[in-house]
Order: sequence, then structure tokens, then C-alpha cells
Amino acid sequence: MAEINDFNVTDDFNTARWPESMYPAKVNDSGRADEGILARWHKDTNGSLVSTGTANAYVVTTNRTLGALYDGFRVAWEAHVANTGATTVNVSTTGAKALRKHHDQALVSGDIEAGQKIDMIYDADGDIYQMLSHVANAPPASADVLLLSGGTMTGDINNADKRVIRPLIRDYGIEHTAVSSSSGAITLDYSTANSFATTLTENITAITLSNPPASGNYGEIVWHVTQHASAAKTVAGWHAAVKWADNAPYVASTTVGAKDRVFLSTNDGGTTWFGEYRKGYARC
Repeated sequence: MAEINDFNVTDDFNTARWPESMYPAKVNDSGRADEGILARWHKDTNGSLVSTGTANAYVVTTNRTLGALYDGFRVAWEAHVANTGATTVNVSTTGAKALRKHHDQALVSGDIEAGQKIDMIYDADGDIYQMLSHVANAPPASADVLLLSGGTMTGDINNADKRVIRPLIRDYGIEHTAVSSSSGAITLDYSTANSFATTLTENITAITLSNPPASGNYGEIVWHVTQHASAAKTVAGWHAAVKWADNAPYVASTTVGAKDRVFLSTNDGGTTWFGEYRKGYARC
């Protein structure tokens, strides 16, 4: 059965139902056939179709006879159930195809609500359906979007190890946190801060440097060590990966209340750490 995609944009080539010198008795049949083609196309694109199937695996049955999908095939339908994640649509048994938003992005939970009208078009290059209608999930409020013209952040931005190129930085700080030892062990976790403070309460015998930046990226830790207020404690247990300036490992100042600073840096993902230190800052 012919459908609207079989029509030719050149009038003279539309002869399948309207041949030259056709029998008058066939005119009404050809006219009815064209009306049927237009009606099926209209019903398939006005959102009156209702899906079946399950959430994330929708099934849509068209009025048109669809032998195979073609680039630009378009259909609109009403979702019978909300989606809860990445979604496929199977139109008239042509096979389940991924439904994508914003050209090529997988849907997430709540992008389709029950009763929502979905307009989509088949992309033969990607063998997917591109969603032309808006997703149901609300866009972020304008107060939550940092405009190109500037604004004030009210939360954190996680760059996930992506570059920030050519920033002009003023009035900035490095996150600082207190860490303590337990049973002689202490961990300086690069993912939580770059500056750490410890007041010694026991002898430290094992030091772990965790979550450094990926190899090829430079990272630095500053460890502020304050000696016990009444009885000096020791710091040892450095990993062999730590290479010290002048081959002299850090040893904590023995003066009670003394403050030291240890500087540790890496550019190979923590395979090697370079260490140096300053000791005996004035007691305060």
C-alpha cells in the first residue's frame, strides 16, 4: 500500500494512482486512495496514537503501512506510562530504536510522563529516534544557572577533571581540613582538600596519600603538623613513593606545640611524590 513518503515532489511523476488517460471509473478510487494516504499520515503525526509496551521500551503501532524505516520518518504519540531511564521505541515491528533528546543524549528518568505527547523523527545515520518535543523534566531555574555575563555561585561545580582554560583568578582559597590519626595511621585524601592540619596526639607510623590527580596533571598537598602540647610525638611511615629533597625525610619537630609544614607534589598519578618541609614555626 502506498503511503505519503511514496509521493513525488515533481507533480508529473505522481502517476501511480493518476495515470494519463485513466479510465473515468478509476478517478473516484484514486481520489479515495489519496485521501486515505493523507488521513493515515495525519493520524500518525497528530499525537493521537497511544503507546503500549513497558516503561523504557515503548511500542507504537501506526496507521500507515510501514515496511521499513527511512530517514525523516516522523510519528507523534501519547505515552501510556512514564519512563524511568534510557528509552527505546519500536514502531510497527520495525525494531526497538533508542530515543534520544538534544540530538544524541539518552533519556533519564522523568523525561517522559504518562499522557505526554511525544514527537519524534527517525535518524538513519544514527539508527535512532530524535525527540523533537520537549522533555518533561523541568529545566534548571534561572537562579541555578551561571550566565555568561556573570553571576554568583550558590553551590559547587564539579569539573570532573576537565580543564578551565584562561581564567583570571582573584581572591581565591584552597580547601583546608583537619585530619587526625587513628591507631598510628593517617590518610591525606587529595579528593577532599589540598591543605590538611593535624595536631599530633600519638606516634604516626603509617601515612597514606590517596586519590592524587591523574598522571600528567600536577597536584600539591600541604600538611600542617602541630606537635603535641605536652609530650612530643613522632611522624614516620612514609611510603617509598615519597622522594625527599636532599634525601632527608620529614621528622616532626620535638618542641611541644611547634608547627611544621610539609609540602608534597606529584605529576604522575602518585607513583612518585616529591616532598620538602619547613619546621619549627613559632609556637602559638
